[in-house]
Amino acid sequence: MMQIEAIIKNALDWQGESSKNSSFRGLIRWWVVRLCSPPDMYSRYQAVLGLLKKEVDSQSRLLEVGSGATGMTRYWRRHIHGVDVQFDGPELGYLKKIRLSGDKLPFADREFDWVVSCDVWEHLDKDLRRRVIHQMLRVAKEGVISVAPSGDMSVEKEKRLAKWLLRRGIEIPEWMLEHRKFGLPDRMETAQIIREEAEKLGREVEVRTRMVTNNRLWFFTWKVHTLAEQSFAYRLLTVLLIPLSFPLFSWVWRLGDGYRCCWEARLSAPDSSQT
Repeated sequence: MMQIEAIIKNALDWQGESSKNSSFRGLIRWWVVRLCSPPDMYSRYQAVLGLLKKEVDSQSRLLEVGSGATGMTRYWRRHIHGVDVQFDGPELGYLKKIRLSGDKLPFADREFDWVVSCDVWEHLDKDLRRRVIHQMLRVAKEGVISVAPSGDMSVEKEKRLAKWLLRRGIEIPEWMLEHRKFGLPDRMETAQIIREEAEKLGREVEVRTRMVTNNRLWFFTWKVHTLAEQSFAYRLLTVLLIPLSFPLFSWVWRLGDGYRCCWEARLSAPDSSQT
Protein backbone atom coordinates (compact mmCIF):
# COMPACT_ATOMS: atom_id res chain seq x y z
CA MET A 1 0.00 0.00 0.00
CA MET A 2 2.84 2.39 0.81
CA GLN A 3 4.38 1.80 -2.61
CA ILE A 4 1.07 2.63 -4.31
CA GLU A 5 0.73 5.80 -2.25
CA ALA A 6 4.30 6.77 -3.16
CA ILE A 7 3.57 6.30 -6.86
CA ILE A 8 0.46 8.46 -6.61
CA LYS A 9 2.36 11.14 -4.68
CA ASN A 10 5.11 11.24 -7.29
CA ALA A 11 2.49 11.53 -10.01
CA LEU A 12 0.82 14.44 -8.27
CA ASP A 13 4.18 16.15 -7.68
CA TRP A 14 5.24 16.19 -11.33
CA GLN A 15 6.20 19.66 -12.50
CA GLY A 16 6.73 21.29 -15.85
CA GLU A 17 4.18 22.47 -18.38
CA SER A 18 5.12 19.81 -20.93
CA SER A 19 4.38 17.03 -18.48
CA LYS A 20 1.03 18.50 -17.48
CA ASN A 21 -1.01 18.20 -20.61
CA SER A 22 0.85 17.15 -23.76
CA SER A 23 3.03 14.18 -22.85
CA PHE A 24 2.26 10.62 -21.92
CA ARG A 25 3.44 11.50 -18.44
CA GLY A 26 0.87 14.28 -18.29
CA LEU A 27 -1.85 11.89 -19.42
CA ILE A 28 -0.98 9.47 -16.61
CA ARG A 29 -1.02 12.35 -14.18
CA TRP A 30 -4.50 13.35 -15.36
CA TRP A 31 -5.78 9.79 -14.86
CA VAL A 32 -4.25 9.60 -11.38
CA VAL A 33 -5.98 12.82 -10.35
CA ARG A 34 -9.28 11.61 -11.78
CA LEU A 35 -9.11 8.19 -10.14
CA CYS A 36 -8.19 9.70 -6.77
CA SER A 37 -11.17 12.08 -6.85
CA PRO A 38 -14.24 11.19 -4.76
CA PRO A 39 -17.26 10.02 -6.78
CA ASP A 40 -19.32 12.92 -5.47
CA MET A 41 -17.03 15.31 -7.32
CA TYR A 42 -17.79 13.50 -10.56
CA SER A 43 -21.52 13.56 -9.81
CA ARG A 44 -21.55 17.36 -9.65
CA TYR A 45 -19.82 17.67 -13.02
CA GLN A 46 -21.62 14.95 -14.96
CA ALA A 47 -24.79 17.02 -15.36
CA VAL A 48 -22.81 20.03 -16.59
CA LEU A 49 -20.61 18.06 -18.98
CA GLY A 50 -23.56 16.05 -20.28
CA LEU A 51 -25.15 19.30 -21.48
CA LEU A 52 -22.01 21.20 -22.41
CA LYS A 53 -20.42 18.61 -24.68
CA LYS A 54 -23.51 18.69 -26.91
CA GLU A 55 -23.24 22.46 -27.37
CA VAL A 56 -19.56 23.24 -27.94
CA ASP A 57 -16.89 22.63 -30.54
CA SER A 58 -13.11 22.94 -30.46
CA GLN A 59 -13.31 26.73 -30.91
CA SER A 60 -15.80 27.41 -28.11
CA ARG A 61 -14.55 29.55 -25.23
CA LEU A 62 -15.49 28.25 -21.80
CA LEU A 63 -15.32 29.81 -18.34
CA GLU A 64 -15.81 28.08 -15.00
CA VAL A 65 -16.57 30.27 -11.99
CA GLY A 66 -15.35 28.76 -8.72
CA SER A 67 -13.19 26.23 -10.53
CA GLY A 68 -10.59 25.54 -7.88
CA ALA A 69 -7.32 24.06 -9.14
CA THR A 70 -8.78 21.85 -11.87
CA GLY A 71 -12.51 22.43 -12.31
CA MET A 72 -14.11 20.34 -15.01
CA THR A 73 -10.71 19.66 -16.62
CA ARG A 74 -10.40 16.87 -14.05
CA TYR A 75 -12.97 15.00 -16.17
CA TRP A 76 -12.50 16.70 -19.55
CA ARG A 77 -9.06 17.26 -21.03
CA ARG A 78 -9.78 20.66 -22.50
CA HIS A 79 -8.36 24.15 -22.05
CA ILE A 80 -10.72 26.53 -20.26
CA HIS A 81 -10.57 29.68 -18.13
CA GLY A 82 -11.16 29.34 -14.41
CA VAL A 83 -12.00 32.02 -11.84
CA ASP A 84 -11.64 31.47 -8.10
CA VAL A 85 -10.25 33.12 -4.97
CA GLN A 86 -7.76 30.27 -4.47
CA PHE A 87 -6.38 27.38 -6.49
CA ASP A 88 -5.23 24.75 -3.99
CA GLY A 89 -4.83 21.26 -5.42
CA PRO A 90 -3.19 19.34 -8.26
CA GLU A 91 -1.94 21.16 -11.35
CA LEU A 92 -3.06 19.67 -14.65
CA GLY A 93 -2.18 22.48 -17.04
CA TYR A 94 -5.55 22.83 -18.76
CA LEU A 95 -6.90 25.70 -16.66
CA LYS A 96 -6.02 29.35 -17.28
CA LYS A 97 -6.40 30.71 -13.75
CA ILE A 98 -7.73 34.12 -12.81
CA ARG A 99 -7.65 34.79 -9.07
CA LEU A 100 -10.60 36.97 -8.11
CA SER A 101 -14.20 36.88 -6.93
CA GLY A 102 -16.94 35.75 -9.28
CA ASP A 103 -18.82 39.04 -8.91
CA LYS A 104 -15.92 40.99 -10.48
CA LEU A 105 -15.28 39.20 -13.76
CA PRO A 106 -12.77 41.23 -15.84
CA PHE A 107 -14.16 40.10 -19.18
CA ALA A 108 -16.10 41.78 -21.95
CA ASP A 109 -19.80 41.15 -22.44
CA ARG A 110 -20.44 37.79 -24.15
CA GLU A 111 -16.72 36.95 -24.18
CA PHE A 112 -17.33 33.24 -23.49
CA ASP A 113 -19.67 30.90 -25.31
CA TRP A 114 -20.65 29.10 -22.11
CA VAL A 115 -20.11 29.85 -18.43
CA VAL A 116 -20.49 27.17 -15.76
CA SER A 117 -20.23 26.69 -12.01
CA CYS A 118 -20.41 23.61 -9.80
CA ASP A 119 -21.24 23.74 -6.09
CA VAL A 120 -20.54 27.47 -5.80
CA TRP A 121 -23.78 29.36 -5.21
CA GLU A 122 -24.50 27.65 -1.87
CA HIS A 123 -21.27 29.17 -0.46
CA LEU A 124 -22.41 32.74 -1.13
CA ASP A 125 -24.86 34.95 0.70
CA LYS A 126 -27.95 35.86 -1.30
CA ASP A 127 -26.74 39.31 -2.37
CA LEU A 128 -23.37 38.02 -3.57
CA ARG A 129 -25.07 35.05 -5.20
CA ARG A 130 -27.22 37.38 -7.29
CA ARG A 131 -24.19 39.48 -8.31
CA VAL A 132 -22.27 36.39 -9.38
CA ILE A 133 -25.24 35.16 -11.43
CA HIS A 134 -25.43 38.58 -13.10
CA GLN A 135 -21.74 38.46 -14.03
CA MET A 136 -21.97 34.91 -15.34
CA LEU A 137 -24.88 35.92 -17.58
CA ARG A 138 -23.10 39.09 -18.70
CA VAL A 139 -19.97 37.36 -20.01
CA ALA A 140 -21.87 34.41 -21.55
CA LYS A 141 -22.82 34.38 -25.22
CA GLU A 142 -24.83 31.16 -25.48
CA GLY A 143 -25.71 30.31 -21.91
CA VAL A 144 -24.94 29.42 -18.31
CA ILE A 145 -25.04 26.01 -16.64
CA SER A 146 -24.78 25.65 -12.87
CA VAL A 147 -25.34 22.93 -10.30
CA ALA A 148 -25.68 23.31 -6.55
CA PRO A 149 -27.34 21.52 -3.62
CA SER A 150 -30.98 22.55 -3.41
CA GLY A 151 -34.23 21.64 -1.69
CA ASP A 152 -35.55 20.63 1.71
CA MET A 153 -34.56 17.00 1.22
CA SER A 154 -30.95 18.02 0.65
CA VAL A 155 -31.04 20.09 3.84
CA GLU A 156 -32.29 17.05 5.75
CA LYS A 157 -29.58 14.81 4.26
CA GLU A 158 -26.92 17.28 5.36
CA LYS A 159 -28.41 17.39 8.87
CA ARG A 160 -28.30 13.59 9.01
CA LEU A 161 -24.70 13.57 7.85
CA ALA A 162 -23.79 16.20 10.46
CA LYS A 163 -25.36 14.11 13.25
CA TRP A 164 -23.56 11.02 11.97
CA LEU A 165 -20.23 12.86 12.04
CA LEU A 166 -20.76 14.26 15.54
CA ARG A 167 -21.65 10.82 16.94
CA ARG A 168 -18.19 9.70 15.82
CA GLY A 169 -16.42 12.71 17.24
CA ILE A 170 -15.74 14.20 13.80
CA GLU A 171 -16.02 17.93 13.26
CA ILE A 172 -18.61 19.21 10.82
CA PRO A 173 -16.72 20.28 7.67
CA GLU A 174 -16.50 23.95 6.77
CA TRP A 175 -18.44 23.52 3.53
CA MET A 176 -21.45 22.22 5.46
CA LEU A 177 -21.27 25.09 7.94
CA GLU A 178 -21.35 27.51 5.00
CA HIS A 179 -24.42 25.73 3.61
CA ARG A 180 -26.16 26.37 6.94
CA LYS A 181 -24.99 29.97 7.12
CA PHE A 182 -26.03 31.04 3.62
CA GLY A 183 -28.81 28.55 2.89
CA LEU A 184 -29.11 26.32 -0.16
CA PRO A 185 -30.32 28.06 -3.32
CA ASP A 186 -34.00 27.41 -3.97
CA ARG A 187 -34.77 25.82 -7.32
CA MET A 188 -37.57 28.13 -8.47
CA GLU A 189 -36.35 31.26 -6.71
CA THR A 190 -32.92 30.93 -8.35
CA ALA A 191 -34.49 30.39 -11.77
CA GLN A 192 -36.41 33.64 -11.27
CA ILE A 193 -33.23 35.46 -10.25
CA ILE A 194 -31.61 34.28 -13.47
CA ARG A 195 -34.53 35.70 -15.47
CA GLU A 196 -34.39 39.02 -13.62
CA GLU A 197 -30.64 39.44 -14.09
CA ALA A 198 -30.86 38.51 -17.77
CA GLU A 199 -33.58 41.13 -18.20
CA LYS A 200 -31.29 43.78 -16.70
CA LEU A 201 -28.79 42.88 -19.42
CA GLY A 202 -31.43 43.26 -22.11
CA ARG A 203 -31.43 39.56 -22.93
CA GLU A 204 -34.12 36.93 -23.05
CA VAL A 205 -33.39 33.66 -21.34
CA GLU A 206 -34.94 30.21 -21.23
CA VAL A 207 -34.29 28.53 -17.88
CA ARG A 208 -34.61 24.79 -17.43
CA THR A 209 -34.14 23.06 -14.10
CA ARG A 210 -33.83 19.46 -13.02
CA MET A 211 -32.68 17.63 -9.92
CA VAL A 212 -29.49 15.58 -10.20
CA THR A 213 -27.19 13.52 -7.93
CA ASN A 214 -28.90 10.62 -6.15
CA ASN A 215 -29.49 11.80 -2.58
CA ARG A 216 -28.95 8.42 -0.94
CA LEU A 217 -25.82 7.69 -2.95
CA TRP A 218 -24.41 11.10 -2.06
CA PHE A 219 -24.97 10.35 1.63
CA PHE A 220 -23.41 6.88 1.35
CA THR A 221 -20.28 7.97 -0.54
CA TRP A 222 -19.62 10.77 1.94
CA LYS A 223 -19.81 8.33 4.85
CA VAL A 224 -17.43 5.91 3.14
CA HIS A 225 -14.85 8.58 2.39
CA THR A 226 -15.08 9.95 5.93
CA LEU A 227 -14.46 6.49 7.37
CA ALA A 228 -11.65 5.91 4.87
CA GLU A 229 -9.65 8.62 6.61
CA GLN A 230 -9.79 6.58 9.82
CA SER A 231 -9.78 2.95 8.67
CA PHE A 232 -7.62 0.98 6.24
CA ALA A 233 -10.53 -1.36 5.50
CA TYR A 234 -12.74 1.53 4.41
CA ARG A 235 -9.83 2.90 2.39
CA LEU A 236 -9.96 -0.30 0.37
CA LEU A 237 -13.72 0.08 0.00
CA THR A 238 -13.22 3.43 -1.73
CA VAL A 239 -11.58 1.52 -4.59
CA LEU A 240 -14.95 -0.13 -5.23
CA LEU A 241 -16.50 3.33 -5.63
CA ILE A 242 -14.19 4.32 -8.49
CA PRO A 243 -16.60 3.07 -11.22
CA LEU A 244 -19.11 5.68 -9.98
CA SER A 245 -16.79 8.31 -11.49
CA PHE A 246 -17.21 7.09 -15.06
CA PRO A 247 -19.98 7.66 -17.64
CA LEU A 248 -20.81 3.95 -17.82
CA PHE A 249 -22.26 4.17 -14.30
CA SER A 250 -23.53 7.75 -14.44
CA TRP A 251 -27.12 6.47 -14.56
CA VAL A 252 -26.76 5.39 -10.91
CA TRP A 253 -26.44 9.04 -9.88
CA ARG A 254 -29.69 9.88 -11.69
CA LEU A 255 -31.83 7.43 -9.72
CA GLY A 256 -34.17 8.59 -6.97
CA ASP A 257 -34.41 12.06 -5.47
CA GLY A 258 -31.72 14.58 -6.35
CA TYR A 259 -29.35 16.29 -3.94
CA ARG A 260 -28.43 19.00 -6.44
CA CYS A 261 -30.33 21.15 -8.90
CA CYS A 262 -29.02 21.88 -12.39
CA TRP A 263 -29.96 25.27 -13.85
CA GLU A 264 -29.55 25.55 -17.61
CA ALA A 265 -29.97 29.11 -18.88
CA ARG A 266 -30.00 29.59 -22.66
CA LEU A 267 -29.53 33.20 -23.67
CA SER A 268 -30.80 35.15 -26.65
CA ALA A 269 -28.89 37.84 -28.49
CA PRO A 270 -28.86 41.14 -26.56
CA ASP A 271 -31.59 43.72 -27.05
CA SER A 272 -29.92 46.45 -29.13
CA SER A 273 -32.20 49.08 -27.62
CA GLN A 274 -30.55 48.55 -24.23
CA THR A 275 -26.91 48.36 -25.34
